[in-house]
Amino acid sequence: AADDRVEAVVSGRRHKVLTFLNDVWSWDDGNEGVVDGFQVFEYTGIVEDGFVIKENKNEQEIILSQAAGDFNTERFSAVRYNDMEHFRSEGIDLSTQLFLDEFEQLGYKAQPVYEELIKIKKDEVSGITGMRHSSLFCDRVCSKLYPAKKLLAFQGLPVLRGARFKVNQLERALNYFQQLTGTCVVTKLHPRNYETCKIEDETMLQNVCKKAKKKGIKYILMEEYVEGLNICTAVVAGQSLGALIIEPVCILGDGKSTISQLIEQKNALRTKNPFLYDKPVLIDKELIKFLNQSGLQLDDILEKEQKVLLESQVALELGGESIGIDRFLHNDFREKAVQAVEAIPGLEFAFVHMIIPNPNQPCEGQKWVVTKIDTSPSVAEFHFPWKGEPYNLVERVVQDLCLTDRTRWVKGRQQ
Repeated sequence: AADDRVEAVVSGRRHKVLTFLNDVWSWDDGNEGVVDGFQVFEYTGIVEDGFVIKENKNEQEIILSQAAGDFNTERFSAVRYNDMEHFRSEGIDLSTQLFLDEFEQLGYKAQPVYEELIKIKKDEVSGITGMRHSSLFCDRVCSKLYPAKKLLAFQGLPVLRGARFKVNQLERALNYFQQLTGTCVVTKLHPRNYETCKIEDETMLQNVCKKAKKKGIKYILMEEYVEGLNICTAVVAGQSLGALIIEPVCILGDGKSTISQLIEQKNALRTKNPFLYDKPVLIDKELIKFLNQSGLQLDDILEKEQKVLLESQVALELGGESIGIDRFLHNDFREKAVQAVEAIPGLEFAFVHMIIPNPNQPCEGQKWVVTKIDTSPSVAEFHFPWKGEPYNLVERVVQDLCLTDRTRWVKGRQQ
């Protein structure tokens, strides 16, 4: 049953234990298991029998607090930014511009040289540094989703319960869907571009598998759906810095404007945000289809305070809108985010995404999960959130990573 749990204590030489766990939790073609509720914790008790199994059947689900702990995002208002023209530079990415500005404030001459690399110079010393602090290994592990989840679970961090299936294994996928309490998230594992959607019935799952098969996609990843807020925090050199809520793009009714007019008003506000000014909400076929699925038309007038999403909660096709909540994220989750990055060898700077019902409350007593580690983070999103408090992330990346022994310095003649 979905609420059954089994605890096992495994003892032996470390490499033998890890080999055993890898065999139990493989994602080879003959085994669809990926992260089906599997977590590993260090056991500090005394083991007499060598291998101990304890079953907890029908264990009561964690009861989430729905009282004072609820985190209301409606309290935040849209941020207005000045000096918009400075951040509309032609040919320079916004995040790159933030790094250049930070170096210049510190007295360096800075210019981008190649991809994420920046050349900096001060007095007679010049150096090459980077905006990213990852590796090819880290990038590949995190982009594939399921290897990263395996590493996270090995460190005792909760991840989404899930399993991988071939698209032609429909019967097995349907059986697994029934174990996930009637709702799940399916990701089509296309080699170049993952597509994610929320599945609420068997017919939707069948259609997703059919469309994936037509596109030549071999695998889908099925995961449980967890209610909560999508929280993102940056981890820089072992420290959790800043925090964002990533919400789906939405409009709010005023009792007199049509959906089309509300979208125009939304776009007018987005032009005043350096991160969003060049990302308008387009009224295209996909958006119309999304609205129609909710029984809405572009010329419908929304009631006052009626909230309508313009993208799905799980896929965030439009990229979502961020809310800066640095002062509100509980330290428990900051520590967990640092642990998540430390689980990926060699990773020094990344965004950790988590689903958390109440981010300002301790992690104990609420169901939360780590969903993704982004090794190619866009720092500008922290500097220019849609709502809430901006956070100067670049300043910390430059101080804690760029201007350390990670920079290659060369002495030359003063010019």
